[in-house]
Amino acid sequence: MLSKRMLFVLFGALLALSGCQFIAPNAEDKIAEGLAENIIRQSMGEDIDLDVSGDNVSIKTKEGNIDISGGETDGMVTINTDEGSSVMTGGDTRPVSAPADLPSLQGATEFFWAGVEGNGILSYTVSGKDATAVCDMQIKLLTGLGWKTEAAYSMTVAGSASQVLNTDAASVALSCTVDEEAGVVSVSMVKGSSS
Repeated sequence: MLSKRMLFVLFGALLALSGCQFIAPNAEDKIAEGLAENIIRQSMGEDIDLDVSGDNVSIKTKEGNIDISGGETDGMVTINTDEGSSVMTGGDTRPVSAPADLPSLQGATEFFWAGVEGNGILSYTVSGKDATAVCDMQIKLLTGLGWKTEAAYSMTVAGSASQVLNTDAASVALSCTVDEEAGVVSVSMVKGSSS
């Protein structure tokens, strides 16, 4: 099983590796790969095997394997481990991999999705200066798809609002926060399966 610590170290090493490859393309790729492998090995205190091929990185350890692919051309990074796979993507248009039961408001931009098997976090921004009004519109979209609220807002504070919605199979924590200076509201939905 890959620990959270290992995943954070791997992400850091991946970023370091991508920076090394940007600086040292072609013949020096193997040097950059070896440098990244040493960084990971020293951080984790264990032996690893790192293989870099284009946009793909494969890391093998005694704890398990992780394959990271994509990112450069389509903005989507797929992470496959022995335990399953996850996707991270973002941009100005809604990610195709974001689940349909987490709709976004019209005019939304600056999307980010990270998830595994339909569970995860979807966030975006929309023009506005009233977090509660934006949350009300998002709740309307969600309830139109079968999500239910059991009470008034879970929490409202100046500039932010949050609510929990449920179905029989899942729950979603909705949070809306205004950035008055930028004139946008950030909407974040964290979805998880019900136990």
